[in-house]
Amino acid sequence: MNIHVEYATQIRAVAGIEKEVLSCEAAISLDRFLGELCNGKDPAFRQAVIDSNGKLRHGVLLFVNGQSTQGKGLVLRDGDQLSIMTLVSGG
Repeated sequence: MNIHVEYATQIRAVAGIEKEVLSCEAAISLDRFLGELCNGKDPAFRQAVIDSNGKLRHGVLLFVNGQSTQGKGLVLRDGDQLSIMTLVSGG
């Protein structure tokens, strides 16, 4: 099963890439996928995405197949597209 992951804004800088396709054995919860994704990356990526309690960091936005989500109870399936980005502000 393949999940297409796209990194935007500041997340792209710490991920070091714009997009990648990751393989999973079977359908996986978004929370678990994020945990495994963060464990496989540089510690700066993990720090940018999740907090010390393993929760999504404030200001990080997730979109699955173009729909905004917080991930609670969401299961990723083959071919899903996950976009990870941060809020952008300016003045």
